[in-house]
Amino acid sequence: MVLDEDQLEGLHLVQLTMADEVKRICERYQINYFLVAGSALGAVRHQGFIPWDDDIDFGMMRVDYDKFLFHAQNDLKPIFSIQTWNINSAFALPFAKLHRNDSKFVEPAVAEIGTHKGIYIDIFPFDAVPDQSFLRMLHMGQLELLRQVIMARAGYFQNSDAGFFSRLIRKLASRVSVFWSFQSMVGIHERVSRYFNGRVSKMVTAIGGSYGYRRETITRAWTEELCPANFENNVFPVFEDVDSYLRNLYGNYDILPPLEARYGRHRIIEFQLPSKP
Repeated sequence: MVLDEDQLEGLHLVQLTMADEVKRICERYQINYFLVAGSALGAVRHQGFIPWDDDIDFGMMRVDYDKFLFHAQNDLKPIFSIQTWNINSAFALPFAKLHRNDSKFVEPAVAEIGTHKGIYIDIFPFDAVPDQSFLRMLHMGQLELLRQVIMARAGYFQNSDAGFFSRLIRKLASRVSVFWSFQSMVGIHERVSRYFNGRVSKMVTAIGGSYGYRRETITRAWTEELCPANFENNVFPVFEDVDSYLRNLYGNYDILPPLEARYGRHRIIEFQLPSKP
């Protein structure tokens, strides 16, 4: 289904309350966080949501991400809940989703899986990656293989309409996944993701980012220098060198896409707003 203007406006209002909750916890516990991907682009180009966007994306360095998850489980307002694969074994993504409990936002990939189905915003951990391109390729390959196997084990691909090659990879991943438990595979993924964090590295990547490991790999210094950005009458941190970040991710981001490309990237099959924003 395609959300109409009223539904999209209502979705944005709900997601803003969720972003405020992230901000509240981060400020209370001195956690560094920042807008990333389309939300950073929206802050710069539109001073808020990209008009047709249907989510909000935050990023945190791994140490802050872990700290946020710890405090979120104890300090979230009751209308919200946090979901990770360490909290819910049906959830097979290497990042967190903050959900609004009294709502629905159902996508085909998880329609039959025991994950939370409420409206959400994404929170991505950033981990160090090796400076050497060969080692980065090896690291990327390990994580991608593990991701495919974990998602296959959780049943994420049963409603997929992917192409032939992707279906073949997923079929092989399904066969391989039966040899390990879900939690053991998650543990391996976590160790591989964090492997370079204690080492000197100029680059980091958003683990699980929508654009893939290579495209999400950025200069570490960008995450260390933040500045405030207006976002729908609120203020959230972005990279001080947000222009370089956005050009790295999107190229010439100042140019709006053609009309036929202006739509939310999530395929929604069931949607329900809460009775109150």
